[in-house]
Amino acid sequence: MKVVTARAVLADRFTHARQFEDMRQCGTHNLTPVDILTAGFSCQHISIAG
Repeated sequence: MKVVTARAVLADRFTHARQFEDMRQCGTHNLTPVDILTAGFSCQHISIAG
């Protein structure tokens, strides 16, 4: 069985997206400006994982 990580899916579907190994590497010094940020609703209350 092949294990597919979220990082692999991101790299496959959004080839232009930058990925960082450590979130401490990410900051205003190396991020490009954005026009819009979106997000989905929080699903903890309906998730079987908690």
